[in-house]
Amino acid sequence: MKKKMILIGTLVIIGSLIFSACAKQNDAPVSAQPLNAEVVSSTVVSEGTLIPQQDVTLAFEAGGTVTSIRVSKGDTVKAGEVLMVIGDQTQLEAQQKSIAADLIDAQQALDDLNQNAGVDKQTAWKNLMDAQDTFNTTQEDYDDLDEDAYQDDLQDAEEDVIEAQQDVADAQTDLQDYLNLDEDNSTRQRYEDDLKDAQDAYHEKVRAKSEIQLEHDRVVNTYQQAEAALAVAQAEYEKRQDGPDSDMLASLNAQVESLQASQSAVEEQLAKMSLTAPFDGQVMEIYIDESEFASPGQPMIVIADTTQWMAETTDLTELEVVNIQDGQPVSIEAEAYPGVNFSGTVDSIGIYPKMDQGDVLYAARIKINTRDLPDLKWGMSLTITFEQE
Repeated sequence: MKKKMILIGTLVIIGSLIFSACAKQNDAPVSAQPLNAEVVSSTVVSEGTLIPQQDVTLAFEAGGTVTSIRVSKGDTVKAGEVLMVIGDQTQLEAQQKSIAADLIDAQQALDDLNQNAGVDKQTAWKNLMDAQDTFNTTQEDYDDLDEDAYQDDLQDAEEDVIEAQQDVADAQTDLQDYLNLDEDNSTRQRYEDDLKDAQDAYHEKVRAKSEIQLEHDRVVNTYQQAEAALAVAQAEYEKRQDGPDSDMLASLNAQVESLQASQSAVEEQLAKMSLTAPFDGQVMEIYIDESEFASPGQPMIVIADTTQWMAETTDLTELEVVNIQDGQPVSIEAEAYPGVNFSGTVDSIGIYPKMDQGDVLYAARIKINTRDLPDLKWGMSLTITFEQE
């Protein structure tokens, strides 16, 4: 970059001037005093480039065919606005809506659980008391059971069944001798009636035995069921002692977290298929057309914030940069507008140098005052004068 350095100085040296005056009587030498002047000021002039306050070149993370370009070069865009899309987002968008609906339901259930914690605790306590009363009643019946008496009654009933079974067998044997008689024969009918009576008696003894067993099992099963119900009621109440049902709370929280993770995953997929404006700005360039394939990382679109222009110079020497301060006033002239000066202030000074043919050079950014600016364009050449006090 062309470098201008104006050093304005004046060196005034007044030598000794010898004035002599001749008197009529004698000549006398006259001495002179030297006058010295130093360099009084210096100004740094540098060349620079016009740049926007911020700019970005956007690219897709994943590859795909461009299906929609929603802006044109020169358009003003807002932060978050979708600029370009690759692929078909229909399925993902439908999935996103479904997950959002499920997430609302799960979150509502979680909110209801928390809000109704007090009522649920009272209900659990009532259920526990009811279960305790039922258990107490069934326990009394269970405690009244006499297992020895039950076993004796069961054994007697079994003996009655065996005896009745034998009576049936005897009646069948007696009937065998008369089966060759006519069906309406009175003797045959009498033995057939005896067999039927024996069979009915047998069935009655079986029912009697079964009733003894059923009554015993009913008392035992009712007690065991009441005991189990009491344990469940106790556990349900304990889960609600410190707030909502701990199991339900854990389940709903896990459901909400899972849906949120799914939602984030879909949003991430959609984000990879869309380019959005990261800040308010203007579309400066578009490098692709619809239906073309966009490769990952390939520059697609350039966005810049041109509401605030900056001047950037990169050729300040180490002798110059030490005399430049943040906030220092600057006079600027664009090559495209000769004779038109506008002002700015130093916004930042680089701390890391670059080497150029043995020279140590630093960069500086200047914030340009936005009042009374000409029609500036990105990349215009500037002459920057750092004003000195």
